[in-house]
Amino acid sequence: MSDLVQSSLAVWGSDTMEGQKTGARCDADRDFKKTLWVRAKEVASIAFVHLHLYWMNGLDFVLFYCIVPMTRFWWAVGIALVWLYFDRSTPSKGGRRMWVLRLLLPVFRRVQSYYPVKVVGRDWRLPLENHILDIHPHGVTMGAAAAALYGGGMHAAFPGFDFKVVVWDPICFTLPVAREIAMGIGFVSKRECSIRHVLQTPERGKTVVLFSGDYREVINLRTDVFYIGLQRRGFCRVALLEGAPLIPAIMFGENLAYRQPIIRLTDWIYRKTGWRFSLTLGRGFFQKRWGILPLRVPHTLVVGSPVEVQKTVEPTRTQVEALHGRYVKAVRALYKEYSPKYSTVHLPLFIAT
Repeated sequence: MSDLVQSSLAVWGSDTMEGQKTGARCDADRDFKKTLWVRAKEVASIAFVHLHLYWMNGLDFVLFYCIVPMTRFWWAVGIALVWLYFDRSTPSKGGRRMWVLRLLLPVFRRVQSYYPVKVVGRDWRLPLENHILDIHPHGVTMGAAAAALYGGGMHAAFPGFDFKVVVWDPICFTLPVAREIAMGIGFVSKRECSIRHVLQTPERGKTVVLFSGDYREVINLRTDVFYIGLQRRGFCRVALLEGAPLIPAIMFGENLAYRQPIIRLTDWIYRKTGWRFSLTLGRGFFQKRWGILPLRVPHTLVVGSPVEVQKTVEPTRTQVEALHGRYVKAVRALYKEYSPKYSTVHLPLFIAT
């Protein structure tokens, strides 16, 4: 009898263990499928942001000015042109917030988890006033910066601030559909009058987001040196005119989001001709070897302490240069402090002034 009980218990125990293993396999398969679905949504989100930033304007141009005029809806082009004319000053007056940002919030959050992107503040309690935030380096797509600004990272770190990203007018504000999406997200014109309009807003917390390094930082994204382009002085002049503090910010990981397979060739062409260009490769939609999408590299946006600025009605060249020197010093100190913590590979810093 005891042998029968023991054998029954042994069979029951083996069945239980087998059932636990089967259940574990089912859970693992379910988690794997869930992970695949989450990663697929992240890839789709980064593809949408990338295609909007780079190809939406071209598609918009072809649609409205090449295809629609050949159809019976040709009159829509005339309406769009009239609207562009009468609404031409809106991007220079702070733009207009619409439902677009609320609609795209899940997209930016998935982009934030795609890399992933983390926000670190050197001074978490910034005074609630109007600032100029300058992010380095520019990056190929600015997708990581957009995710940090609109995916919730910056708003969670600095509640109460409203971030207005400065972009080039011909890219974002000359085509009907693209301009409405851009303004709905929070983009404003790059003109000086536009930046000053945002900084003069009585409502506190308005922050103008610049990428002053521009294309120079894009073509100099390297894996052997961390390049920051600070040749421009215009943002320092505007800061003096409005008395707006300058906040330096560095996006660690941006220089690793794309590969540059022929960088030696492009450097040689630059030395011989003075013409520099960049050929970047990332990953594809379904494979990781090559493509137009950025690589999954952790990004950390480090926001520094404000460089205080005294309002000056007519800033001189000497005052602009002095403020620029203080800002360069702040950027250098920020990189020196946080590079060992957040750089995958600690690279020497090169600031072009």
